[in-house]
Amino acid sequence: MKSQENSKQYIENLLLQYGGEVSFISINFCPYCMAAKNLLTKLSISFKEIKIDDSDHIENFEVIRNELIMAYNFRTFPQIFIGKEHIGGYQELKSLFDSKELYDKLDNLKIKYTKGE
Repeated sequence: MKSQENSKQYIENLLLQYGGEVSFISINFCPYCMAAKNLLTKLSISFKEIKIDDSDHIENFEVIRNELIMAYNFRTFPQIFIGKEHIGGYQELKSLFDSKELYDKLDNLKIKYTKGE
Protein backbone atom coordinates (compact mmCIF):
# COMPACT_ATOMS: atom_id res chain seq x y z
CA MET A 1 0.00 0.00 0.00
CA LYS A 2 1.29 3.45 -0.92
CA SER A 3 2.09 6.04 1.69
CA GLN A 4 1.16 9.70 1.73
CA GLU A 5 4.84 10.56 1.16
CA ASN A 6 5.01 8.31 -1.92
CA SER A 7 1.89 10.02 -3.30
CA LYS A 8 3.37 13.47 -2.66
CA GLN A 9 6.53 12.41 -4.47
CA TYR A 10 4.45 11.19 -7.44
CA ILE A 11 2.70 14.59 -7.65
CA GLU A 12 6.01 16.48 -7.23
CA ASN A 13 7.45 14.48 -10.14
CA LEU A 14 4.39 15.30 -12.26
CA LEU A 15 4.86 19.00 -11.44
CA LEU A 16 8.58 18.85 -12.24
CA GLN A 17 7.84 17.29 -15.61
CA TYR A 18 4.87 19.43 -16.68
CA GLY A 19 4.57 22.32 -14.22
CA GLY A 20 6.14 25.67 -13.50
CA GLU A 21 6.72 27.91 -10.49
CA VAL A 22 2.95 28.20 -10.21
CA SER A 23 1.03 25.16 -11.37
CA PHE A 24 -2.40 23.74 -11.08
CA ILE A 25 -3.85 20.37 -11.83
CA SER A 26 -7.25 20.69 -13.46
CA ILE A 27 -9.93 19.00 -15.50
CA ASN A 28 -11.92 20.28 -18.47
CA PHE A 29 -15.26 22.05 -17.96
CA CYS A 30 -14.46 22.92 -14.34
CA PRO A 31 -15.76 26.35 -13.24
CA TYR A 32 -13.34 26.56 -10.30
CA CYS A 33 -10.43 25.72 -12.60
CA MET A 34 -11.51 28.57 -14.87
CA ALA A 35 -11.84 30.92 -11.88
CA ALA A 36 -8.29 30.03 -10.74
CA LYS A 37 -6.96 30.57 -14.24
CA ASN A 38 -8.74 33.94 -14.45
CA LEU A 39 -7.35 35.12 -11.09
CA LEU A 40 -3.80 34.10 -11.96
CA THR A 41 -4.12 35.75 -15.37
CA LYS A 42 -5.54 38.95 -13.79
CA LEU A 43 -2.43 39.11 -11.61
CA SER A 44 -0.16 38.43 -14.62
CA ILE A 45 1.24 35.35 -12.89
CA SER A 46 2.89 32.91 -15.25
CA PHE A 47 1.48 29.45 -14.57
CA LYS A 48 1.29 25.97 -16.01
CA GLU A 49 -2.02 24.14 -16.13
CA ILE A 50 -1.92 20.36 -16.16
CA LYS A 51 -5.27 19.08 -17.44
CA ILE A 52 -5.37 15.47 -16.39
CA ASP A 53 -8.33 14.63 -18.62
CA ASP A 54 -6.60 15.83 -21.80
CA SER A 55 -4.99 13.42 -24.22
CA ASP A 56 -1.51 13.84 -22.67
CA HIS A 57 -2.68 12.52 -19.29
CA ILE A 58 -6.02 10.74 -19.81
CA GLU A 59 -4.52 7.26 -19.52
CA ASN A 60 -3.25 8.22 -16.04
CA PHE A 61 -6.34 10.20 -14.96
CA GLU A 62 -7.43 7.83 -12.19
CA VAL A 63 -3.86 7.32 -10.97
CA ILE A 64 -3.22 11.08 -10.74
CA ARG A 65 -6.59 11.70 -9.09
CA ASN A 66 -5.98 8.94 -6.53
CA GLU A 67 -2.46 10.22 -5.82
CA LEU A 68 -3.87 13.72 -5.17
CA ILE A 69 -6.41 12.28 -2.75
CA MET A 70 -3.79 10.21 -0.96
CA ALA A 71 -1.21 13.01 -0.81
CA TYR A 72 -3.39 15.99 0.09
CA ASN A 73 -6.82 14.61 0.99
CA PHE A 74 -8.46 16.77 -1.69
CA ARG A 75 -11.02 15.35 -4.09
CA THR A 76 -11.81 18.50 -6.06
CA PHE A 77 -10.20 20.51 -8.82
CA PRO A 78 -8.14 22.53 -9.34
CA GLN A 79 -5.26 21.65 -7.05
CA ILE A 80 -2.87 24.58 -6.97
CA PHE A 81 0.85 24.65 -6.17
CA ILE A 82 3.13 27.64 -5.63
CA GLY A 83 6.66 26.36 -5.82
CA LYS A 84 6.45 22.97 -4.12
CA GLU A 85 3.78 24.16 -1.68
CA HIS A 86 0.32 22.75 -2.11
CA ILE A 87 -2.12 25.65 -1.72
CA GLY A 88 -5.36 23.72 -2.18
CA GLY A 89 -8.18 24.63 -4.53
CA TYR A 90 -9.65 27.84 -5.87
CA GLN A 91 -11.23 28.84 -2.54
CA GLU A 92 -7.85 28.62 -0.82
CA LEU A 93 -6.19 30.61 -3.62
CA LYS A 94 -8.90 33.28 -3.41
CA SER A 95 -8.55 33.44 0.38
CA LEU A 96 -4.79 33.96 0.05
CA PHE A 97 -5.45 36.69 -2.51
CA ASP A 98 -8.08 38.42 -0.35
CA SER A 99 -5.80 38.38 2.71
CA LYS A 100 -2.78 39.54 0.63
CA GLU A 101 -0.84 36.45 1.79
CA LEU A 102 -0.59 35.37 -1.83
CA TYR A 103 1.78 38.28 -2.52
CA ASP A 104 4.07 37.18 0.33
CA LYS A 105 4.27 33.66 -1.06
CA LEU A 106 5.03 34.97 -4.55
CA ASP A 107 7.60 37.47 -3.22
CA ASN A 108 9.38 34.77 -1.21
CA LEU A 109 9.87 32.75 -4.40
CA LYS A 110 10.62 35.85 -6.52
CA ILE A 111 7.67 35.11 -8.79
CA LYS A 112 6.57 38.14 -10.80
CA TYR A 113 3.00 39.42 -10.64
CA THR A 114 0.87 42.52 -10.97
CA LYS A 115 -1.08 43.50 -7.86
CA GLY A 116 -4.82 43.26 -8.35
CA GLU A 117 -7.80 44.63 -6.50
